[in-house]
Amino acid sequence: YAPTSEHSVFVNCDGELSISRQAELNQEVSRICNKCYNMTPVVNNEMVNKRTLNTQNTKARDLVVSWILEHAEDTTIPCMPGYGPEVSIFKSAFKHTGLDISCKVQDAGMNAVLDKISEFIASCETSKRNFQVLYQTLSSVPFGMRRGIIPLYIAYVLRQYKENIILYY
Repeated sequence: YAPTSEHSVFVNCDGELSISRQAELNQEVSRICNKCYNMTPVVNNEMVNKRTLNTQNTKARDLVVSWILEHAEDTTIPCMPGYGPEVSIFKSAFKHTGLDISCKVQDAGMNAVLDKISEFIASCETSKRNFQVLYQTLSSVPFGMRRGIIPLYIAYVLRQYKENIILYY
């Protein structure tokens, strides 16, 4: 499968590709992913931007979710104190994206994800719905989000409903 091998052939939907270097292959894979998943929010934190989190990162993410909900009434969300993994997750998911000070940001994918979560929550006002539907939507094209980070943005949207929400297990 090496691009330098004379026996390797690379094909996409448009046909055979002329690829002779690993960098060209990486660029083609990136181009395909950007085309398919054009609404994926950019969050640079591999601790939480995974399909499955380890125990330490799950705990850190849960601390961030609690922090977001504790500051539901605030117009801006203050940065978490300290230097632990939860602070890193908060900064990458909220501070660097601008969500700590504004509910609309430069990242069109992030805005689309938040809108999709808001639509889901609004649809729950008339009937019970399973979060699995929302997870499936956000994990699929065009969003392609990983499951580990989704609870952060659900909490972010839910904070405006803090006094009126009922969750069923």
